Amino acid sequence: MKKELFPANTIDSVDYDLNYMKSVVQFDWWESKWKNYNDWFISDAIPKLKSLDISGTMIFTGVYTGEDYSLLKHEFPKMTFIGIDVYRYTDDDIIIADVRDYLPSMNVEIDIMWNGIGPWPWSRDSKQACFDYAKKYLKSGGLYIDHVHTVKDAPHVIEDADFSLLDPSFLMMEKL
Repeated sequence: MKKELFPANTIDSVDYDLNYMKSVVQFDWWESKWKNYNDWFISDAIPKLKSLDISGTMIFTGVYTGEDYSLLKHEFPKMTFIGIDVYRYTDDDIIIADVRDYLPSMNVEIDIMWNGIGPWPWSRDSKQACFDYAKKYLKSGGLYIDHVHTVKDAPHVIEDADFSLLDPSFLMMEKL
């Protein structure tokens, strides 16, 4: 019998189970998907960010096990990082909170929002909370970074008049 995720666009993953990643990693496709993501992160994301000479404060949501979060902190040691996840999958010093509740209370101006929460169809409310925070608190010229499939799954983000799309293959947008 083939395991399935709950139907897309029906419930936010954290409302299904705070520790939902424990189930996701059991799927046959997970290992190759995670490897592809890590390869992309090292060969595309880090070099792209280095070419932009980023600085300031980054909120990184969806830290999960923290490999990519730790690598960013290592590669950009002068930056301030605020990591957030709804469940403690890592020993990194992060905030354990639901972004839908936590972000509205932060009121901190940022330079980069890395929306690393899972795909829009399974985390719509959480992803939207991150985007809403970026719209309100991202400095002009700041970067909003999301998953590439956001182009298909959340076109309202790509079409938002407060941002310009810098790279659709990376899904990086600049706040105007």
